[in-house]
Amino acid sequence: MYAKGVTCSDCHDAHSAQMMAEGNAVCTQCHNPAGNPRFPSLPLGEFDSPAHHHHPEGSPGGQCKSCHMPERVYMGNDWRADHSIRIPRPDLTEATGAPDACTTCHTDQNPEWAAARIRDWFPDRAQPGVHFGQILARAELNPRLASDDLVELAHDDQAPMLVRATAIWLIGQTADPATIDRVADLAASPDATLRTAAVEAMRSLPGHQRVQKMLPLLDDPARNVRIAAARGFYNAPIAHMPDRIAASFRKALAEWQNAMAARLDFPETHLQLGGFAPTTRNLPAAERAFEKAVELDPKLVDAWIMRIRIAAISGQQDTMHALIDAALTANPGDLSLQNLIAELTGAQVDLLPPVADPAE
Repeated sequence: MYAKGVTCSDCHDAHSAQMMAEGNAVCTQCHNPAGNPRFPSLPLGEFDSPAHHHHPEGSPGGQCKSCHMPERVYMGNDWRADHSIRIPRPDLTEATGAPDACTTCHTDQNPEWAAARIRDWFPDRAQPGVHFGQILARAELNPRLASDDLVELAHDDQAPMLVRATAIWLIGQTADPATIDRVADLAASPDATLRTAAVEAMRSLPGHQRVQKMLPLLDDPARNVRIAAARGFYNAPIAHMPDRIAASFRKALAEWQNAMAARLDFPETHLQLGGFAPTTRNLPAAERAFEKAVELDPKLVDAWIMRIRIAAISGQQDTMHALIDAALTANPGDLSLQNLIAELTGAQVDLLPPVADPAE
């Protein structure tokens, strides 16, 4: 719907955010036998009918939102409707782990039952092909094995931009220059989201290839792309930059730093700043950033690990052991810390909490 031009204000009042109509009437503004001239490709038909939704009129199952906008908890505490507004696909649940709208209500059934019912209701509907969710779910387990499908998805101009950008990001996780080079052309895409994702993925290319491909993007019209390109120059084998390129680099780097400055209340911001500081050989700045990160979020293990490593390479043994104790206190049982301690001290450390004595 987004790709066809549907916007928030088609369903919500622009000032109050209240619905434009009650219940299914929001959807039948367009989804009706007459359609809507703004959306000429819209299928015409009677959708607010048991013949379509196969539930009694007025029942929860007869509400468009129940099947096409199932409600879920987001971010741990926000109960809201899924605004992707997709056709229910319970057949994808097993492969992708995606929630199934049908068994949200029919809790005594399973997704296989739901998929069979939908096939019975709509026997003339063409069998769906491979869904992008299947590709992404497989790639999250092993992006290298799914690399060919990811490259194809990244170049699929019928897929949503965010999906294509996610495919590019997963390709970047392969750290395979040959695979990443297959999506490098998307750094010239008209869409800034794809350009940004392509530049981010290219960080794993060898230094000379990376620099050559990213140089023009330091002056990209989109700030996100310029920032991604500037960050891609970290650790690049550059002895000297021409004045014009150096000016573009400094400008893009300043834009990134300004963007970070606007988000200093997030511990992850300090984690990023700490990660950047060593590229300029500024270990004190890195330590300060990681210290602030764990102050804001003591559970941010990556920041603890970096603080411990900085102390170790700086020869500050007492500080290193103090940081290890503090990290373990905040994150008892963390395996990443256990592995780091074993690496630095050569000793296996039992990080599991002590088992209570049954006699006590």
